[in-house]
Amino acid sequence: MFLNPLKMSLILKKVCSVQIAFQVLVKALVSMDPGDDTEFLKKQFQEFMAGLMSLPINIPGSRLHKSLQA
Repeated sequence: MFLNPLKMSLILKKVCSVQIAFQVLVKALVSMDPGDDTEFLKKQFQEFMAGLMSLPINIPGSRLHKSLQA
């Protein structure tokens, strides 16, 4: 399935705006500049958010288990 340029542009804008918003929040809340630590924090936050939308079964390897570990 191919997306037309308008849809691709909207997706790119959304991704960029989410990244900018995350960087601004990290800077404001934790006083951390963008870098490797910010990327690690971003990955941990994404894992945590994915775990919130998972089945509430804490089995090693499950989404919830990974979220709780983060």
